[in-house]
Amino acid sequence: MTGNKLPIHEQIRAYIHSKILSGDWPSGYQIPSERELSEQFHVSRVTVRQALINLAAEGLVRRIQGLGTFVSIPKIEMVQGELISITTLMQKQGRIPETILTKLHREPLNAVNAELLGYPIGEEIYVIQRIRRANGVNVVVENTMLPYRKLPDIDKYDLVASSVFSLMAEVYNYNELMVYQTIEAGIANKEVANLLQVEEKSPIVGVNRITRDMSNEVVEYAQDYYPADRICFVYNGKINLKESQLKFRETFLPTIETNWSNR
Repeated sequence: MTGNKLPIHEQIRAYIHSKILSGDWPSGYQIPSERELSEQFHVSRVTVRQALINLAAEGLVRRIQGLGTFVSIPKIEMVQGELISITTLMQKQGRIPETILTKLHREPLNAVNAELLGYPIGEEIYVIQRIRRANGVNVVVENTMLPYRKLPDIDKYDLVASSVFSLMAEVYNYNELMVYQTIEAGIANKEVANLLQVEEKSPIVGVNRITRDMSNEVVEYAQDYYPADRICFVYNGKINLKESQLKFRETFLPTIETNWSNR
């Protein structure tokens, strides 16, 4: 590093960065400890720590207390404005998808969920929970409620291999749907942390979605949780600027109450 005008911690950051970009240190690789790096570069651990903090801020590494520092897994890009199976997205992005079905049953609507979905108390719904994995790493836990009247006997299909959205289109003949979705930052409670295999209170992104058919009746209510360091949301589409200005002059968006799965 002699003659390099960059601060020492930036030189160490650049070294680690080059190892990651070259593939020498692949996703999930545990990089040398602060002590090992400080001995390698003959600097203090404080200097090494600053380099690691900067790399973590860039999203290139994850620092896990008590375990060490690991090369981050590239984020899954979630396309906004479309209802696309996350399995399809992972395949298109070169990941190996896997689905773990943790819940699938019918139950009567309680008062809270009946109000959310707009159906009578006691009407049957499907409750589905699935964990989605990419290259062996958990990237989302999906909690879904589906009214039986809208998607009867959907449980006879393989919901590990099949997309609910694909079934809606191909089996139940839904063509156009109205979607209202919110994306919020949060922290993982104990249950969500266990499902995602992250530390409790880790940063997560919560996506709440309500989907209606053209008769304005709910066909899907979903609440999904993503580890914040494993996902990013992308919108790529055409916008009519004049129509957008007119559309949002009036208040029309519904309110979604969250955390139904905890009730």
